Amino acid sequence: MGLTKIGTDGFKDDAVTSDKVANSINSAIAANTAKTSLEDESVTLAKLEHGTPSNDGKFLRANNGADPSFESLPASGLSNVVEDTSPQLGGSLDTNGQLINFGDSNSSTANRLNFGVGNDFNIYHDGTHSYVRDSGAGNLQIVSNQTNIQDADLSHYQAKFIDGGAVELYNNGSKKFETTSTGINVTGHSIVSQPRAMFYGVANTAGYAGWKTVRFKVQQDRNSITASNNLSRFTPTVAGWYLCIFQHTHGNGGHNSYYLRIRKNASTNYAYIEPYDGMHGNCSTMIDLNGSSDFVEFSTFHSNTAHDCEDSTITNMRMVFMTTT
Repeated sequence: MGLTKIGTDGFKDDAVTSDKVANSINSAIAANTAKTSLEDESVTLAKLEHGTPSNDGKFLRANNGADPSFESLPASGLSNVVEDTSPQLGGSLDTNGQLINFGDSNSSTANRLNFGVGNDFNIYHDGTHSYVRDSGAGNLQIVSNQTNIQDADLSHYQAKFIDGGAVELYNNGSKKFETTSTGINVTGHSIVSQPRAMFYGVANTAGYAGWKTVRFKVQQDRNSITASNNLSRFTPTVAGWYLCIFQHTHGNGGHNSYYLRIRKNASTNYAYIEPYDGMHGNCSTMIDLNGSSDFVEFSTFHSNTAHDCEDSTITNMRMVFMTTT
C-alpha cells in the first residue's frame, strides 16, 4: 500500500478505521486491556530486593525525608518488640487507654522503670514491697502545691504537706500533730523518750545550804549537776508573756527557812514563797520576756546542808506562752 499524505488540517473524519490499525493494538483496545496504570499485583516479589528462605529478609524503612532504604530482618521476621533489643521512639508514646505492666523485679536490670543516664532513679516492685528509689548524687525533690499521703484504699489521710502552711500527721485518719507559724499543736498526749529531767542543787548529794538554782539535763545523773553547769536558764526565743509554774517537794521532811522563787534575768523576783509546812511548795507568775536575752531561773533555798538533791519526780517547772506583748 502506498503512503498517504496527511494535510495540515489533520485527519478527516472517519479517515482512520479499525482495519488500518495494527491488529494487536486494535485487539487490546477492543478488549479494554490497554495498560494506562499499574494493575493489582503487577509488581511481584521477584521484582523487589528481598531475602530468600536461607538468609535475612528486608523491609523498606522511611528515613525522615531522605530516600527510603531496605533494612535487614531475621529470617523469621520481626514478630514483636521483644526481638528489637534497642528500640527507640520517634515521638510521644500514647498508651491508647491501655496499661504498661511490669513484673516483679529481682535485680537492677529487670522490670524497673529507670530515669537518668546512670539509672539514678527507679520505680519497681520486688514481689513484697514497692520502691521509689533515688540513688544518684542529687536529692529526691517532691514538688507540689500540696502533698497528701493516704492509705491503700484512700479512706484515711496519713500525712499532709501544705504549701505555705502546716505539716499534719494522722493516726488512723485522726490528726494528732500539726506545725503552726509559732510552733506545733499536739492533739492528745505526747511521750518524750528523753525528757528534760529537772534537778536542783549546785553541789552534790552531800547537800548545799542557801539558794539552789534548779538545773536540767537530758537523762543525766543528778549528782553530776554542779555549779559549772550552765543549763539552768530558760531563754525563750519568742517575745511575749509566759506563765511560769514551779512545784517542789522537800524530800527529807520539813525545814525551817525553806523558800521557792522564780526570777527574771538573775535580778528580779517575780514569785517568792515560803511553804506553809516547810516541805511542799508551789508558786506561779506571769513574766514578760523579750524573746532574745531575757531568761528565767527557778530556785530553792534551804537553811541546812543535809538536804540531798532530788530528781524530776518532785521538782517540776513549766513555762507556757500566753500572748504577745
